[in-house]
Amino acid sequence: MVRSNGAAVTAMLKSRGLALRVYAMTANNSAADIARYTAAGMEPFVVAKPFTQETLRTVLRAVRSDPKTANSSGNETEGTAASTPGPGVAPSV
Repeated sequence: MVRSNGAAVTAMLKSRGLALRVYAMTANNSAADIARYTAAGMEPFVVAKPFTQETLRTVLRAVRSDPKTANSSGNETEGTAASTPGPGVAPSV
């Protein structure tokens, strides 16, 4: 199996026309790293390792409440843009 990093795999999937949202979960969360992830097509929000279960729950709630995220019926989920994580790094512990 070819070894690739998340940014390379995301760029490959996006180049094939897959419309999906990808979030980085990494210890590599400098401004340059975030720029590389977003250039590859990832969302500009990084979950920094190590993280707690509560941090992960917070991120998942925010993603779920994002109006750009459709549920299985194809309708947008409830929520507001204010609950969507902005660019940057989620708190780590």
